[in-house]
Amino acid sequence: MKTITVTRKPKIILISILTIVLAVTGGLYAIELLGSSSYDLDAFTIGVAVNFSPSGSTTIAIPPIGEVQADTHKPPVNLTLSLENIELEKLEPWLSEETSNQQILSALQERLEGVFWSFLLKTSLLAFLGGILIMLVLSSKRSWKVILLAGFLPLLIWVSIVSASVATYDKDAFQEPSYTGVISAAPWMTGIVQEAPDKIKRFGEQMALLAENLQRLVNRLDYLEPLGLPDADLTLLVVSDIHNNPGALDFVENIVETFNPDLIIDAGDITDWGTPYESQQFLRIETWAKPYLFVPGNHDSPQVVESLSEIDSMFIFSDCSTLDIHGLTVMGCADPGSLTESPASASLEQIQAQIKEATALIETTKPDIFVSHHPAIADGLIDQVPLVISGHSHQWRITETDKGHLHLNPGSTGAAGIRGLQSENEIPYSLMLVYLKDTPEGWQTTATDLIQVYSLDSELILKRKVFD
Repeated sequence: MKTITVTRKPKIILISILTIVLAVTGGLYAIELLGSSSYDLDAFTIGVAVNFSPSGSTTIAIPPIGEVQADTHKPPVNLTLSLENIELEKLEPWLSEETSNQQILSALQERLEGVFWSFLLKTSLLAFLGGILIMLVLSSKRSWKVILLAGFLPLLIWVSIVSASVATYDKDAFQEPSYTGVISAAPWMTGIVQEAPDKIKRFGEQMALLAENLQRLVNRLDYLEPLGLPDADLTLLVVSDIHNNPGALDFVENIVETFNPDLIIDAGDITDWGTPYESQQFLRIETWAKPYLFVPGNHDSPQVVESLSEIDSMFIFSDCSTLDIHGLTVMGCADPGSLTESPASASLEQIQAQIKEATALIETTKPDIFVSHHPAIADGLIDQVPLVISGHSHQWRITETDKGHLHLNPGSTGAAGIRGLQSENEIPYSLMLVYLKDTPEGWQTTATDLIQVYSLDSELILKRKVFD
C-alpha cells in the first residue's frame, strides 16, 4: 500500500504571506490613524495629515471656507494641509514694506522643509511600531527577528511611498484644482488661492490705507448736514452687502449718529462665508438703538440667521413675511440661497418661485415697502409695491416706473468685501437715505441721498434725488 505524505510548506507560506500583509496594513493604518500633527509657521498654525486613497492628491483645507484639491503625485496617498489658526500680531511683519514677496516665500519654504522632515520621522516611527504591534497581537511566540522584520516592512514601504510622491510631485497641478465646500460657489476666491503669494502684500497695504482714509472721511459726515434734510415724516437708512467688512460698521454708525434715521433696512449679505463667527461683530448693532430690518442674502446661512437673532433690535425676514413699524408695512423675503450653507446665487427657478409666493402675500397685506436681496425678484414685484429695495449687484440703482413706483439699490455698504480689493476700479462704501412722506394716497418717497466713500481716492460723495 502506497503512503502519501502531506507537506506543511504551503500552509507555512500562506501564514507568512498573511502575516506580512497584516504587518504592513497595521503599520500604514497607524500612520493614517495617529499621524495627524500641528505645526507653527510663525503667524500660521497648520495641520498635516495623510490618508490612503485611490489617487495621489494634495488637499488644502481652510475651515470653514472649504477645501482646494489637486492630483499632484502618483502614489495613492492624500496629503492634507489645514489652516488651523492665524495670529494677526505675527502676521504684521510679513506685510511690512521691508519684507519682500521673495523673503516671505523663502521663509515659508525653509519652515515647510522642517515640517516635512518632522512629519516623515513621526510617520516612519508609527509605521515601524504599528507593524510590531500587529505581530505581538498575533503571536507572542514569534522570535524578535520576525517581530523586527514586521516593523521594518511597513517602514520600508512607507519610505518608498514618500520618495515616489516627492519624485513625482507636480505643484503646477494647482492651476486646475477642484473645490469643495463654500469655496466651490465663490469663483472670485479661486483667484486669491492661486495668486495669494503675489497679492497678500498688496491686500495688506490696501487694507491699511482703507482703514485710515475711511475713518478720516466718515468723521467729516457732519459737513453734509448743512445741506438740509428733505421734507419727510420718516427717514430710512438702506444698506446692503456689508460682506463682513468691519469698516462698513463704522461707516453706518457715523451715518446713524449724523442723520438719526428712524429705522435701518439691510438687503442682505451681511457676512461673506455664512459662519456664526463672522456674525459676532454685528452685535454692536444693538448699541445703535434703531430698529434693524434684515433680509438674509445668499451669503447669509441659517447659522448666521440664528446667531443674529440674538440682537434684540434686529427683525429678520427668515421667510416671506411682513412687519408693521412706524406706520409702515414692510415685507421682506429671504434669499433662497440663505436656506443653505452655500453662497451660490438663486437660480432662475428659485427667483420665479419667490416672485409667485410674494405676489400672493402682497395681494393680502398691501405692503408699502418690499425688500429682497436679489434685484430680479424686486424687479418682478415693482409694479405691485410703491417702493422695492434690493442688493446683491454691488451697484447703486434708482429706477422709477410710469406708475411712480421705485426700485432702490444702495450698492455695497461693505465695498464688496475682499472682492473690492481684487477689482481694478475701486468699489465704494455705499448706502442710501430714503425720505418718506405720509400722504392721503399713502407713503410717498420724496427724496433719496446716495452717500459713497472712495477711501483709496479719499472721496466722499453725496447724490440727492428729489421726486415729485
